[in-house]
Amino acid sequence: MTEDNSDLKGVIVSDGTLRPDHLVVAFGKKLVELGENLEEWEDIMEWCAISASHNVMDDMSDKANDQLHDCVEEFENLLDSYAPDGYMFGASQDDGACFGFWPSDWDGNP
Repeated sequence: MTEDNSDLKGVIVSDGTLRPDHLVVAFGKKLVELGENLEEWEDIMEWCAISASHNVMDDMSDKANDQLHDCVEEFENLLDSYAPDGYMFGASQDDGACFGFWPSDWDGNP
């Protein structure tokens, strides 16, 4: 992205969960806030919002599960493209269930 996006430094997008349906909802919300068009992912995002509130992950087919993980990966890549210079989007080195924008050379120590 060409914008500075320095306001994203240290921003946490999702914390305390590795459930892909929760990640899709949190990542998708941040991407929409950043102005990203997620129309092609609309159906899976709707399903994830329902799944996250009704805990239906166990009822997924293998194909749907694969699509969900593809969506998480795509959203992670999109969020990383918004990272300010010297930063990256991903899981914290200290907490694998904490996703945000971290310094690229972060060693986990304040």
